[in-house]
Amino acid sequence: QGWRMHYLRLPEPLPAEPEELAKLINTSMESLIQRFPEQYLWSYNRYKIPSDAPPLPDSFT
Repeated sequence: QGWRMHYLRLPEPLPAEPEELAKLINTSMESLIQRFPEQYLWSYNRYKIPSDAPPLPDSFT
């Protein structure tokens, strides 16, 4: 048993503005997630600070 990958080709030319490019990528990801929601890892929390981590310096808040 293997994996099946689904891709969406982004329209070209890609937007030059970072905000517009991010919006395009997010919209494309949303489209794929809506097609296969059961395959998306909803609980991913990359930026969560562990409960036992030392407090952040004031410059990070």
